[in-house]
Amino acid sequence: MHRADIVAGRWVAPVVLMPVVLMPVVLMLVVLMLAVLAFAPVAAQQMPPRLAGVIVAPDRRVAIFAFPDGSWTVAGEGDTVGGLTVLRIVPGGADVAADGDRRRLSPVPGPAAVPAAPPVLPVPLPQGPAPQRPERRSRPH
Repeated sequence: MHRADIVAGRWVAPVVLMPVVLMPVVLMLVVLMLAVLAFAPVAAQQMPPRLAGVIVAPDRRVAIFAFPDGSWTVAGEGDTVGGLTVLRIVPGGADVAADGDRRRLSPVPGPAAVPAAPPVLPVPLPQGPAPQRPERRSRPH
């Protein structure tokens, strides 16, 4: 192409039409991005909490729930958290109900989780009299 062709108007139409054709595409992308940003908090609020762990002790049972925003809460049997009603807490999980649907949740570690420690088993104390200490003998010098 020579400069004379551009000046004569042979390239004016494509140069002028390119922004006109691209403008709807750019506007559509902007609207799509705004829609995603506008509905992201709603989607995060609708996500149920994650069962992060359970604690089962002889006198208490609690479930630890983590939310997508990083916050967490502790719930007992009968409590409702994020639309989930805690029905029963057992070692390794919790039975919950939501919208008439019952299911067992297992703890799902979060992104910064460390491996769980093994359960501590009670050690039985020895029965009977305490063991006798052996007598100390002095060493000759």
